[in-house]
Amino acid sequence: MSIYQHKQICTITLKLSLLLIIASSTAFAAKNVIVMIADGWGFNTVLASNYYNGVTSQSYQKFPVTLAMSHYSAGTMKKLYAEEEPPNQQVYNPKLVWSVWEWVMKRATDSAAAATAISTGVKTRNQRLGVDSDGRRIANLAERAKKTGKSIGVVSSVEFSHATPAGFLIHNTHRKNYREIAQAMIDSSNADVIIGCGHPLYDDNGNPIPEANLTDKSYEWVGGKEQWLNIVSGKAGGTSPFTFVETVAQFQEIAHGEEVPKRLLGIPRVHETLQCRRTPHPKGNDTVTQPYSQPRNRDVPSLALLSVASLQTLRQNRNGFFVMIEGGAIDWAGHDNWQARLIEEMDEFNAAVDSVVRWIETNSSWDETLLIVTGDHETGYLWGPGSGANSQPMWQPLIDNGKGKLPGMWFCSDSHVNSVIPFYAKGAEAFRFNELAKYTDPVWGKYLDNTDIFHVCNTLLAETR
Repeated sequence: MSIYQHKQICTITLKLSLLLIIASSTAFAAKNVIVMIADGWGFNTVLASNYYNGVTSQSYQKFPVTLAMSHYSAGTMKKLYAEEEPPNQQVYNPKLVWSVWEWVMKRATDSAAAATAISTGVKTRNQRLGVDSDGRRIANLAERAKKTGKSIGVVSSVEFSHATPAGFLIHNTHRKNYREIAQAMIDSSNADVIIGCGHPLYDDNGNPIPEANLTDKSYEWVGGKEQWLNIVSGKAGGTSPFTFVETVAQFQEIAHGEEVPKRLLGIPRVHETLQCRRTPHPKGNDTVTQPYSQPRNRDVPSLALLSVASLQTLRQNRNGFFVMIEGGAIDWAGHDNWQARLIEEMDEFNAAVDSVVRWIETNSSWDETLLIVTGDHETGYLWGPGSGANSQPMWQPLIDNGKGKLPGMWFCSDSHVNSVIPFYAKGAEAFRFNELAKYTDPVWGKYLDNTDIFHVCNTLLAETR
């Protein structure tokens, strides 16, 4: 047996021992589990938001559990540098991360594989949803929660059939099978709440699309035109159909606890994103356009409002619930290197987190509800100006230019990167995550892996309060 194999066996044995300790704990389970995902964020994304808003921290940065998290996918398990040890297995190497500038740029997960890892505890290849690398279905947290009698749901600021929300509900070998995914989410996932964009009759500015301009592709995000007709007629969802909601006033009514439906399918009157894709689009790494300088979409709900509406619907189940809430367009701003939109999308997500915190403290308690705030991967390799010049391992810090001004920052990539990302938790049994953070990054500190979210939450959902 090689030294590496011996180390691997010891590591696996240690993790299994920790999970057995967690499983045998006499502490209460979590009645409610809320996972909030800032798709595409990193530590500097949060810092840029803080600088712009003139604050030292967000509410989640004060949570009792503050860690980092790795998120590589099965498809990134390959040897890229001869000095890597052990070969073909070390998929986050802190030493190389901080000595080889481009290391994190060549081995990143996508949202589908990341969502699958979080929701199932199994690493899979990029593009896959709820299936392993061989295409076999894996039970996810929502399905497991449903078996214990809880309600389940997903919420997103991008299309509801996009990779992250889909990865928590359904099983498909490719994330771009949008029609199949939307149909499965609505017809066979047993979800109680599905909220996200993709409205076929409105554009990215929230304006109605003339009927003559509608095509078959217009209905792709919602499962096709026939499925759309079922949605608006109140027939979608089988024997217990969804109540369809699309206006701000309707979401507000539910958030206020009025006329709360049994099952909620919410599709705001906007096409791809709540706000990020509105025109005119800024230019990549635009340092002139300031956040909110371009008119916002009117009559489109905020992620905070959608979040509260989902919680008000799910809380009707006395057994509790599991829900994933995504700030999906942080990733979109990162891909396009839109600095101003990145700040706006982080503001949108931060406000959503604050609304969820208030809901917990008003309608539930930290004793019975676990709140996790993290991401699925980092997008854009955001650092200060001058970072990575000439591909040298040079990480310049962001520059604080004062409240209301864009920080000095620069996207060094237009894609995903394999840097560890922030992880925060508060509430019922949140301390359990600290027990699994057995690795250390020299810059970001202790980190766990995204599969650990599944292991802890699955244990909590399986226990009885």
